[in-house]
Amino acid sequence: MDWPKCISIRCLCQNRLRARDLLTNAIYHPPARGQRRALRGVRVRNSCPHGHIAIMTAIHMRGFTLILSCALLLLSIGCDDKPAVPPQLAPEPVTRVAVLATVFPLADVARSVGGGNVDVSWWLESGQIVQGFEPSQNQIDALLRAGVVMSGGTGEDFATRFFDDPFNDRKIVRLDSFVPFEQRVPLLWLDPRIVRQAAQLLADRLCVLRPQRATEFRDAAALFSKQIDTLIDDYDTRLISLRGKTVLGIGKDYSALARHVGFSLIQATERPAIRLTDEELRAARRTIATGGAIMALVEADTPPTVLRHVQEQLGIPVVAIDSLGTSSSQGRTTYDKLMRYNFAQLYDGWQRSGGF
Repeated sequence: MDWPKCISIRCLCQNRLRARDLLTNAIYHPPARGQRRALRGVRVRNSCPHGHIAIMTAIHMRGFTLILSCALLLLSIGCDDKPAVPPQLAPEPVTRVAVLATVFPLADVARSVGGGNVDVSWWLESGQIVQGFEPSQNQIDALLRAGVVMSGGTGEDFATRFFDDPFNDRKIVRLDSFVPFEQRVPLLWLDPRIVRQAAQLLADRLCVLRPQRATEFRDAAALFSKQIDTLIDDYDTRLISLRGKTVLGIGKDYSALARHVGFSLIQATERPAIRLTDEELRAARRTIATGGAIMALVEADTPPTVLRHVQEQLGIPVVAIDSLGTSSSQGRTTYDKLMRYNFAQLYDGWQRSGGF
């Protein structure tokens, strides 16, 4: 080694092996006696991008011992290879908004829009009767505590009566607020276009309650709207032949479904199919003869034996419509599944009627 020359040792955080090699070389190749006096100094610089330490030491060397001491000092000053990690902030706690839906289909809409930011409950699903329903005190308390209430509106006085202004109260999302007065009928969630509007309004209400989650709510509502558009597009062509046709309604009022598809609905009776008397069946046959109905609609929870009996008595296809859906894994557990089932049932009934 040429020891009289100035030795510059630079320690970089990512190159400590180089510093080790220099130290080893100094130990096993000490300067000759004649060179020790000529050695004027050793520059030691520690440049650390993380610690921002710069040390320049100039010393007169008299012997190998001092060289070794400086090298050891150099290594001891080395910086930490790992960058400083800023302290992690605790995640912001999510306080869910309580959303109460009067029926299961609207509960699924609330879940689709609110996601993990809402706690959804509902009162009615398949197998239960909307007309004449009376909530318990616990259910009423839950309604009053809820941040948002979703209701079909018409035919659901059991929920809307608890609001001083049931149409303008920002706590309630009513489906019948999206249609003219003369079109306010029960079961409005059977019209997917109305449900699409309700989902957007629900997102707006949730944005007010949880503004820090506004982007999530709006994105979820937009995605749900696209699903509705896909649902409508998938069945528009198949159901177009039903437009202008006449269909008989038994039990529930399926006017919202009829308006969406475009057929005319004649309500034969409000009594469910399982409770029809012989006289009511004869009256229904007369209605079919005069009105030209091509099929009859009954609720999907009608027992198969009753459904076959009614179909034999009426002489036209009887189609089961699911108006409420269910939380059971064996049934229509989402709004999309519910409406796809109903549209498929209508198409099947039209085919069985002869397709005319």
